[in-house]
Amino acid sequence: ISKFINKLNKHDPFLVDGYAESFNFLVNYIKNNNIDTLNIDAIISSAQEMPDKLKVFIENEIGAKVFDKYGAREFSGIAYESKNNTGHLISDDSYLVEILKNSHPVKDGDTGELFITDLNNYVTPMIRYQIGDLGVKPIEDSTKDNIIQFKTLGEIQGRTKAIIICDNNTWVPGTFFAHFFKEYAETIISYQVVQNTLEEIDLKLVINSNSNISIDSIISELRKTVGNIKINIIYVENIEMIRTGKIMGAISNVDTSKIMNNNFENTP
Repeated sequence: ISKFINKLNKHDPFLVDGYAESFNFLVNYIKNNNIDTLNIDAIISSAQEMPDKLKVFIENEIGAKVFDKYGAREFSGIAYESKNNTGHLISDDSYLVEILKNSHPVKDGDTGELFITDLNNYVTPMIRYQIGDLGVKPIEDSTKDNIIQFKTLGEIQGRTKAIIICDNNTWVPGTFFAHFFKEYAETIISYQVVQNTLEEIDLKLVINSNSNISIDSIISELRKTVGNIKINIIYVENIEMIRTGKIMGAISNVDTSKIMNNNFENTP
């Protein structure tokens, strides 16, 4: 890793694009090994959501401004954060992005499934491709100060395969757990929520044993959102990455499609 950092500094890049988890590892390595600097002006983070707390940590440690990229293996970069923009600017010259619920466009501020039409791929046409992610249609007034007048995609709430069905058929997007557990970062080093049946969820935790905050108190706060669904707490040494190099915070192995189509209003 030290050789890799030396090569980066020798190359002196303005911008580096990479996985959120990779930047997390790299910057922690720099901090723990008292490395003076990493000469990067800006970072584009992709592959998984980067929590705001991690953004601030990276920016404070190495001084690079962090921007999120929303993309997919099928399409590459679909939308990007911009410094004066609310949400993500869609690459309108490359993609048509629709936010639909039950096959109809959603209203401003509502959540729906993302459908992508690729304007560049003439070999394997992707037309209204159901990518499996959820997104929010931004309120029009919030985008008036965009530095580029592209359409805007609001909060991206993660994959439909990361939807956890909780008490009273309320569905919780995987991004909720990322925001929830970042408030307890001193206690919970990493986590993973896995749902195999509608009656219960497995909560895998890597914990800091020196923390003064009890797991019971954290679970009590979590129940304010997930309700009385059975939670199986499993303490582990680490959370395994999937083969693409991502750590999945939430995994659903149940068919959620019918519940989601009827209960978009039940999102917390």
